[in-house]
Amino acid sequence: MLRCLAFAWILLGTLTDARTLIETLRPDGGPVDPQPHTVPYDWSDTSKSGVMRGTMDIDASDPRLQPAEEGFPEQISLMYYGSTSVRFGWVTGTSSLSTGAESKEYRASSVVKYGKSSGKYRHRAIGVVKRYTQAYNYEGAQNYTSPHIHSAIANGLDPGTRYYYRVGGVGRNLWSEEYSFETLPAGKSYPLRLGLIADTGQTYNSSTTYERLKEDRPQVIFHMGDLSYSDDYLTTGTLFPWVLNVTPPVWTPPQTYQPRWDMWGRLVTPLVSHVPFLATPGNHEIEVQTDGTKFASYTTRFPANSEASGSASPLWHSHDVGPVHVVFLTSYAPYDEGTEQHDWLKRDLASVDRQRTPWLIAAFHAPWYTSYAAHYYEANCHRLATEVLLYSYGVDLVLNGHVHAYERSFPVFDFKRDDCGPVHLSLGDGGNIEKLNAVFADTPGHCPPIFDHGPSYQPEFCPQNVYNGSYCSLMQPAWSAFREPSFGHATLDILNDTHALFQWKRNADPLSVVADEVVFRRRPDKCGMRPRAGSSADIGLSQALPVGGGAIAQA
Repeated sequence: MLRCLAFAWILLGTLTDARTLIETLRPDGGPVDPQPHTVPYDWSDTSKSGVMRGTMDIDASDPRLQPAEEGFPEQISLMYYGSTSVRFGWVTGTSSLSTGAESKEYRASSVVKYGKSSGKYRHRAIGVVKRYTQAYNYEGAQNYTSPHIHSAIANGLDPGTRYYYRVGGVGRNLWSEEYSFETLPAGKSYPLRLGLIADTGQTYNSSTTYERLKEDRPQVIFHMGDLSYSDDYLTTGTLFPWVLNVTPPVWTPPQTYQPRWDMWGRLVTPLVSHVPFLATPGNHEIEVQTDGTKFASYTTRFPANSEASGSASPLWHSHDVGPVHVVFLTSYAPYDEGTEQHDWLKRDLASVDRQRTPWLIAAFHAPWYTSYAAHYYEANCHRLATEVLLYSYGVDLVLNGHVHAYERSFPVFDFKRDDCGPVHLSLGDGGNIEKLNAVFADTPGHCPPIFDHGPSYQPEFCPQNVYNGSYCSLMQPAWSAFREPSFGHATLDILNDTHALFQWKRNADPLSVVADEVVFRRRPDKCGMRPRAGSSADIGLSQALPVGGGAIAQA
């Protein structure tokens, strides 16, 4: 079916020219209602998969969360490091808590053996081992030292090739079972399937997300942040009572239960040991320690190949993934004009070759556009600092998480529908332990109050009255195309230089079926000139009317 659809869109892109700047069509060519659409939450639903309070984390005794036999590798993962490169990650040994548990030292080297045939490993990649600590200095805290976290990089892989591999070390000759993965075809080969998830955690609901995404057979996964949710726990392993709204939030010293990272790594192994992924940190990855250290677990366990894109920070980086250039950003580090992240972003966008990677995607955790009451306007300061830049360089799609629900926008810029703006996809519906966000800001009586600052992880707050002088819209905003408070996942099939099929599937359905589906059609020729690759154009908020050129949504 997908190949037939791709062929049809290739013919359409070759033989026809749109009469208007934007067309809204179903994949079969039929018309759709261009008005915003809402699927409201069913407040009578008290099932474990749909209840407003979300689902509980999988019990620590679950077989899927158990450690490997002593000394053997576990928590196997692949990270996308380039078209012919992959980073293998795994863990050995045990962690320790300050209650007296000892961390066992394993001196085995970090080695990946891999090859093109099952059981025949003609190549080896030698890796490194790291550990990190998560430390707090208040009474009763249980400080954590990680197990051995291994990392090995294989370069020069053949495109479009399946590789079989085992991780371990020659010292003690303890190896994992055999896994396999497939590299991307060379160049901008079509179609390319991307898996899109965010705010996942390790609940029974999120395990459904992982299983169904694996069934969709993505070639690369983009994760828009909030992975393990270990900071929803005290260092003793007890869940914060406010997580399930049992009690009002009460201030406690910052803390996490780091063994939940190890459990999460085991839970996702069946998925990420076979499909390379890329990620951006969410607020749950900050995990500030007493000495001010942040992101220790995230950056040690899943180090991005940031240096390849000229970034000095693992919190922002970019990659060419087949015909897609994707930029991962963060609003949890300085982002204003003149900061390291903003300057890097300008250089990166200016270097993009749209002939080689015609699709341009930006991904970061907190959405700029959300019509839900939760996290309303929370990232607006980030938007004010960055949106003009993304619009000017013709970013096609913006991927987010954070809000625990699903929402798709029309092409938008500055809170107005703009055919040359990007489509924003809010995908924080991965199924985490925190409640589903089911209340809309335009629901009567539920417009959030205007605060003088944001939450501790996002203290800047830039509210605006953009809806005819009001803080909240009185109805679903015109820029919002589809919204539904439900858990699920999405896929994006890049069909050719100008067409991509997007599908969203909800976990509540007994079978994995499409609940929202659109085709994005790019028409860059209709939105004016963009800065050329390598230009020295210094585009910032001071410029008046930037020239856009984003995706055109066809449903």
